[in-house]
Amino acid sequence: MAWKVGHLLLSRQPIWKHEVRQSSELEINDRKRRAQRHKYVASHRGVNQARIEEQIQG
Repeated sequence: MAWKVGHLLLSRQPIWKHEVRQSSELEINDRKRRAQRHKYVASHRGVNQARIEEQIQG
């Protein structure tokens, strides 16, 4: 089954390459944005968790 998919992709390579180039740029930007948001959320979650623990202890 996999080789059939590979063959299909190869058979329409010029269009496929162009599609990949366009979508990959969008995906890369989207991934960067998501990664930044995730880092931001994770860091703040860590800070909030530390504050909560301080309140519980103190």
